[in-house]
Amino acid sequence: MSEDLLALTGIDNGYRICGAWHLADDQGSLDQVIRLCQVERLAHEVVQKPLVRHRLDWLGPDVAAACFVAQTAQVRNPWHLKALEAACRKSGVVINDHVSVGKLIVEGNRISSIETSEGMIHGDQFALTAGAWSCGLAASVNVILPVRPVQGVIVLLECLDSHFSSIIEQGKRYIVPRGDGLFLVGSNEVETGFDKTVNPQTVEELEAWAQQMVPELLNARRVTSWAGLRPGSPDGAPFLGICPNIENLFLATGHYRAGLQLSPGSATLVADVMLGRKPAVPIDPFSPLRPEGFLPRGFNN
Repeated sequence: MSEDLLALTGIDNGYRICGAWHLADDQGSLDQVIRLCQVERLAHEVVQKPLVRHRLDWLGPDVAAACFVAQTAQVRNPWHLKALEAACRKSGVVINDHVSVGKLIVEGNRISSIETSEGMIHGDQFALTAGAWSCGLAASVNVILPVRPVQGVIVLLECLDSHFSSIIEQGKRYIVPRGDGLFLVGSNEVETGFDKTVNPQTVEELEAWAQQMVPELLNARRVTSWAGLRPGSPDGAPFLGICPNIENLFLATGHYRAGLQLSPGSATLVADVMLGRKPAVPIDPFSPLRPEGFLPRGFNN
């Protein structure tokens, strides 16, 4: 995908295979990572405590074991979005910037139009991809879509004399080395509604954790920090496919912490459904009608 975007737009989205170290505090958390790798058929290497410090001399002392997944890759999110937008425009997609959607207009069991800040937009098919705001738009057509905003804070550090290049993950926290002296550190989970105010204490806690994991980052400069709103669902899995009771409304929302990773596959699946093609994988497990607490087999978020 990244090669296609580059060829079409000339924009580098920063895709590179860098590998990821999953750090474990105990055997239980290590086993969980190993099981996930096995389910996803990912090649992985386990390093137990006696060898951790030998292999990872830049790592802090409080790690019991680690699992390395060599094929883990990253993209630079802003670059990726810029490339996607350019590719869409080159392909004839009309993008209306800075236009807010008020509600969906229903006639019978179909959406006839949407009400926006720049007037009505009519169409034959509609896709609801509004992230944490999807619940409110679905409610405008009496559809219950249990998507809620979950705040996550990210800290951007700069350290020009670091010696590690792979992603580090411990539980739900991570450090992503960008390769140019910048490091993304995240992230927490706080249910604050639609408030994106950054809590200074959270920033300090994330920075302290990163410095504990990688003491080199004690010399880092904090560049900035920000908060985003993830679209959470009751079981952590997204809602994909046709919307119940509305025959021309399609869903792609509720991706929680994995929106970037799952976006290419989600877009392909939903496009297949909209065009009447058979999806490559069954899409019913991601229906909003699935039982609460149900998680599709093998899915992890």
